[in-house]
Amino acid sequence: CMILHEFSDIMKTYQVTDYKAYGTSAIRESKNRAILTDQVRLRTGIEMDILSNSEQRFIIYKALAAGSDKFNRIIEKSTALVDVGAGSTQVSLFDNGTLVTTQNVKLGAVRISNMMSTLSQNIVNYVDIMREYIDNDMVTLNELFLKSRKINNVIFVGDCVPYYARMKEFFDGGEYTTRNKFKDFFDKIYHKSIEQIAEFMKLQENEAKLILPSAMVYMRMLDFTQAEDIWMPQVTLCDGMAVEHAQK
Repeated sequence: CMILHEFSDIMKTYQVTDYKAYGTSAIRESKNRAILTDQVRLRTGIEMDILSNSEQRFIIYKALAAGSDKFNRIIEKSTALVDVGAGSTQVSLFDNGTLVTTQNVKLGAVRISNMMSTLSQNIVNYVDIMREYIDNDMVTLNELFLKSRKINNVIFVGDCVPYYARMKEFFDGGEYTTRNKFKDFFDKIYHKSIEQIAEFMKLQENEAKLILPSAMVYMRMLDFTQAEDIWMPQVTLCDGMAVEHAQK
């Protein structure tokens, strides 16, 4: 609320009359959601809309489609779009330029990170156990929706993707990489502590703690597909909000 209040003051300074504030999975899944949003409104003056999972992903897809024509070209061939959010991961399959199917699993970077922080205090090989936890959902997803499909391309979207892009050694030009280079990157951070990942990637620790959980989900998707080429457009929900506003 303190941070949102500062945003509110800045908007008043610039005489902004039109704004949009969205809540996503953390607020959407809160048991006291109504009280929470009411308190935000009372303390900051900001009215918040709570996005459903489908609305949230659709807004991000808008940013992808509007940002360049690459998206439309890529999805002409069988493509898996893997969007790792804070609370869940959305896997969407495209072919011939259209959405074929989309599935959501409760494997978000923050959700997994919170579990890891608990396990890391008590278990030495907690990373291997976390991988098993991720596999509970990812293997089922593969068996039901991916196994019979040939995937030519993979698109990675999520809050951690811009951090990956800084690692020029693994990600050419920030947007493109290959299966082998992503695996090399994953091997470098696997079994590293949050402090070591932060130092390796020149990140703050609160950013670094999300890197391995999201990379695990992306890596499992690569294991389940035969795709060699990876596109990592650095679009976020904020980009989608800007596109949606512009369209209106």
